[in-house]
Amino acid sequence: MKQIYIDFGITQNRFLEIIDGKINNLYVDNLDDGNYSGNIYKARVDYVDEKLKSAFIDIGINRNAIMQLGNLKIRKGDEFLVQVKSDSEGEKGPKVTSELTFPGKNLILLPGEKIVKISKKIENREEIDKLCELGSMLVKRGYGIIFRNTAASKEKDCLIEEFEELIIKWEKIKKQAEYAKAPSLLFNQRDFLNYIFTELIYEYDSVYIKDFIYIEGLKEYIDLNRLQINTLEYVERSIYDILMKNHTLDGVKITIDEVEAFTIFDVNSGDNKNTSHSFFEINNKAAAKIFELIKLRNIGGIIFIDFIDMHYDDKKKLLQLFQEEFKNDTVPNKVYGWTKLGVLEAMRAKKGKKLKDLIYSNYYKEIYNPNYALKLIEDYIFENAKKFNKNSFEVVSSAEIANLSDKIEFEKKIKNKYKVDLKLKTHNDIQNFKFI
Repeated sequence: MKQIYIDFGITQNRFLEIIDGKINNLYVDNLDDGNYSGNIYKARVDYVDEKLKSAFIDIGINRNAIMQLGNLKIRKGDEFLVQVKSDSEGEKGPKVTSELTFPGKNLILLPGEKIVKISKKIENREEIDKLCELGSMLVKRGYGIIFRNTAASKEKDCLIEEFEELIIKWEKIKKQAEYAKAPSLLFNQRDFLNYIFTELIYEYDSVYIKDFIYIEGLKEYIDLNRLQINTLEYVERSIYDILMKNHTLDGVKITIDEVEAFTIFDVNSGDNKNTSHSFFEINNKAAAKIFELIKLRNIGGIIFIDFIDMHYDDKKKLLQLFQEEFKNDTVPNKVYGWTKLGVLEAMRAKKGKKLKDLIYSNYYKEIYNPNYALKLIEDYIFENAKKFNKNSFEVVSSAEIANLSDKIEFEKKIKNKYKVDLKLKTHNDIQNFKFI
C-alpha cells in the first residue's frame, strides 16, 4: 500500500510517501530559502579567477555562484546558460555548471550532447540492450539521453513520446533565453508539484490533502478518484520524529550530530552485555536505520559512522552490507571504508537543503526557520478558524519571522485564503512565536 500526503502552505509545502506503513520519502520546499538545485539560469560572468580556475557567476540571487572552468574559456561580462549543481552552504554560493541536463520522469535530456547513458541500477542485459538501441535512434535528433531506472519497465512508444515532449519544452526554454536579460531564471526545477511528480512519485494507491481548495492544482497530476481529505497531522509528527537528535533501535541509541563540515552518527549499546557476534547484528540494524535517516534528512557531504566495535571479519561484512544499502540511493554517493580510528567514512552529494535547515534556523537552540514558523501559524489558523468560529488571530513573534511575514505580505495572504484577519507583531523576548 503506497500512500501519498501532499501538504500545501503559503511559505512551506511538504510531500510524504508511506509504503506499507513505513516512511519512504519526505520532501520539504520552502518559499524563501534558496533551494536552487537543478534550476537553469541565463547568467552573467562577474569575475574570473585564473589561479583558482573558477568563475564567479551572477544568477540573480543574493550571492554569486561558483563554476569550475575546466577547459572553458570565458571572460567577465559573458552571458550563457548554467545549471545549479549544489545549493549554497554557509558563506559559500551555489555551484553551477554549463553542462545542462533537463529531467523527465523516465529519462533525462542532454542538450548539446549526442551520447546515450543508462542508469547503473538497470542490470538486466536484455533491458540494457533494448534501451541502447532506442537511445541510438533518439540521439539522431541532436540531443543526448540518460535512461533512468524507471525506463526499464516502460514501453518504447512511451519513452519516445516523453523524449519528444522534453525536446519541445527545452526548445521553449532556449527561445526564452534569446530574449531574457541576464541574470534570469529560465527553468525552476524546484516547482513543488512538478518536482514531486517528476522525481519522487511513480505510483500510488491514495493521495491525501487537507482541503478540497487544492484540487485544481492537482488535476493534471493525479487520479482524483484516489484523492482523500486528511488533517495531515501525520506529516508534522513525521518531521519531528525524523529530526530527533537521538533514535533508539532495539535498545541501541543512535545519536546524530550535523555540522557544516560533516555529519557523524554514533551507535551506542549502552549497558548491553552482548557478544561480538551480537554487536554485528545490532550494527547491521543500526546501519539500515542510519541509511534511512540520511535519506529522509537529506544529509549530504562527509559522513562518519561510529559503530559498536567488532571483529575484523564482521567489520568487513558490515562494510559490504552498507555499500549495498547505499546503492539504493538516488543521490550520488561513495562509501570509502573504515578509517584508522575504526569509523566508517562515506560521502553523499549535496542535493538541496538539509531537512534540519528547512525547519530550523538553529537546530540546537530550536529556533524555527521563519518559513516553517509561518507554516505552523497557517496550520493553526486553518484548524481553529472554523472549529471555534474565529475571524481574527493575533500572534507575537521573533523579528526574523515578522520580517518574512512583511516581505511576502503573509497577513494579506491569510486573509485571502481563509477569510480571517491576522495581526502579527514583533516581540524581542519571543524566540519563535505564540498566539495571544
